[in-house]
Amino acid sequence: MNFEPNKHAATSPPSLSHSSEWLVSFKQLPEVSEGNLEKILPILTETLAKNLQVSRVSIWELSENQTCIVCLDAYHLAEDIHTKGSILRSEIYPRYFNAIINNNIIKADEVERHPFTREFVHNYFKEHNIKSMLDVPFYDDGVLKGVICYENLHAPRVWTNEEVMYTNCMGMIISLVYEKIRLKLCYRQIQDLYTNAQIHNQQLEQQKSKIENQTVVLQEQQSEIIAQNEELRQQQEEMETQSNLLAEQNMELQRAQTIINAQNEQLSNHNISLENKIFIRTKELAETNEELITHNHQLEQFAYITAHNLRSPVARILGLVSLLNQDGLGTENQEIIKHIINCTSELDRVIKDLNQILEVKKGQQKPLENVKISEIWETLSKEFKNEIDKNNTHIDIDLSVVDELKTIRPYLESVLYNLLSNAIKYKKENVNLSISVKTQIQNEKIELIFADNGIGINLEKYKQKVFGLYQRFHSHVEGKGMGLYLVRTQVETMGGKINIESEEGKGTTFIISFPIAAI
Repeated sequence: MNFEPNKHAATSPPSLSHSSEWLVSFKQLPEVSEGNLEKILPILTETLAKNLQVSRVSIWELSENQTCIVCLDAYHLAEDIHTKGSILRSEIYPRYFNAIINNNIIKADEVERHPFTREFVHNYFKEHNIKSMLDVPFYDDGVLKGVICYENLHAPRVWTNEEVMYTNCMGMIISLVYEKIRLKLCYRQIQDLYTNAQIHNQQLEQQKSKIENQTVVLQEQQSEIIAQNEELRQQQEEMETQSNLLAEQNMELQRAQTIINAQNEQLSNHNISLENKIFIRTKELAETNEELITHNHQLEQFAYITAHNLRSPVARILGLVSLLNQDGLGTENQEIIKHIINCTSELDRVIKDLNQILEVKKGQQKPLENVKISEIWETLSKEFKNEIDKNNTHIDIDLSVVDELKTIRPYLESVLYNLLSNAIKYKKENVNLSISVKTQIQNEKIELIFADNGIGINLEKYKQKVFGLYQRFHSHVEGKGMGLYLVRTQVETMGGKINIESEEGKGTTFIISFPIAAI
């Protein structure tokens, strides 16, 4: 670089008088005079970092629609390197963007406590170990253009007013560079206009010469025209004769036009008749569609009432069977009672699943609440303890990124219940069951990933049917094919989406994504 950071100031923060000297020194740099933003920004960031002993100094430009800021240059003092290209978006950090758009200087001695920087704590600050931050806006012709950002790592730092004033002076340098860029653009436009004017003048001179040549030609042609006029007079007499003939032909055309008009009127009447028929047919279709909607609603109501009414008899059957004294029954009858219990329990589960599907389909509103995935998983682990222990199950759970979601608790519990139940039901024979549950943030989405090492599904064959109702892909295990249909329905009701990755013999992975607002 042509500018040496330590040449004009001490290592400690400069005084206001030194800031003025710095401003004069920077204004004299050739990069400023040339309006070379790409070269001057690394000089500014490195100079600020070294003279103020700040861990990282960066310059960010605000987009025209004020929805994001882009890092034009960042200097890392410890590594002595420059980086650029990072992007921060207003939809993720709204309070911070509102502050800088309203021309606020953000002095965050402790970033975790400052109201404009707290929203960075769990991602940006955590990733870079940032403890203190100072953001000073700079302008271009009175319009906010971006910010100069100081970031102190590892330990908090109290920012002084002199450091803010010093940074404001550097902002004036950046504004001056932007002004130089505009002036260079205007100068190029003036040069283009001047060049175009010269070309236009040359074209005018050429056209003038052409006009003079054409005048001579026109004079010669005028003599010819006089001679031709005489010929035209004679031709005019002949044309009058032909005009009389055309008048007679015109009369014939008018008679033909009358016939055409009559035919058009017939077509118009026919079109009106067709439109009436279409209107009637459309009305009939609308009435039929209304009847179908009513019929469909009645069927849903019937299914809901039927499922609800079935639960009481099933519960009574289970209760009565539990009261039986099986000691006096023979082995064969005890086996029959066991089958009755299993079948009735399965029927009870099917009715519960059917009720949940109908509730979701009816659009019944469920309250949103803060739900911890770890608490749901702990409850499920106790419920499935026997099956987990029986299969020597290895469970790897990592909820360090996201554990708590704002969602519908019963639906999330049902989703995890069905995924865990399926993993146990469709494990590989003679292989210990392995289950992984983790969360991550990907493409501004919260992803809950559930994976197992079970028998898997042939997605090339069944990709379009995986989440369908009454779809089953393995006949060696009992089931009704409603579990994954219920899972998809509940995930979509919670505002999420579910995808599957699977291969026969290698296991299955379910990826459930929620909007970032669910945190």
